[in-house]
Amino acid sequence: MVRRLAIDVEPLRVSRDFRRLWLGLLVSEFGYQFTLVACFIQVYRLTGSAAAVGVIGLVGLVGLVIGTVVGGIYVDVVDRRTMLLIAQIGYMLGSGTLLLGAIAGQPPLALIYVGVAVIAGVSAIFALLTLLVVLAFVGSLTGIVAIINAVGCGMMAWFAYKEYQAMPKATTPAPPAPPAPPAA
Repeated sequence: MVRRLAIDVEPLRVSRDFRRLWLGLLVSEFGYQFTLVACFIQVYRLTGSAAAVGVIGLVGLVGLVIGTVVGGIYVDVVDRRTMLLIAQIGYMLGSGTLLLGAIAGQPPLALIYVGVAVIAGVSAIFALLTLLVVLAFVGSLTGIVAIINAVGCGMMAWFAYKEYQAMPKATTPAPPAPPAPPAA
C-alpha cells in the first residue's frame, strides 16, 4: 500500500545531472528561507515591533508580484541564459544589500525592506525560469520515459516546502509583561 502512494525517486537515482539540479534547487531554497528568518529576527531586534516584522511579508509579497509580472513578460522574449544571469545578479544585489546592512550594525529598516523585496522579486523570476528550464531539460536529463517521475520529484520538493511553511514556527519571544500593580 505504501509503495503505491510513494513517489518514484528513480530519476534522482538514475540521473546524476538531475540529482545535481534537484539538490541545487533545494539548497537554494533553504538559503532563501534562512535569509528571510534572519531578516525577521534583525527587524524585531531593531524595532521590537511585530508590525515592522509583518511589513517584511508585505514587502516580500509586493516584490513577488512585481517579479512575477515583469518576469512573465520577459521570460519568453529574452534568452533564458541571460534571464538566469540577470536573476543571479539580482540575488547578489539583494543579498549584498542585506549583508551591508548587517555589517553596518544598525541599518535603516528601508534597507532591509528593499533587500527582501529585491530577493522576493528575483525569486519569482527565478521560479518561472526554473520551471521552464526544468521542464525543457528534464527529458534530456532523465530520459523521456522518466519525465513524469522527475516532475513528481520536483512536486515532492515543492509540497514539502509548502508544508514546511505551513508548520508553526518558533518566534522571537515577546518582551516580558510589565509587573502587576501591588495589591491594595
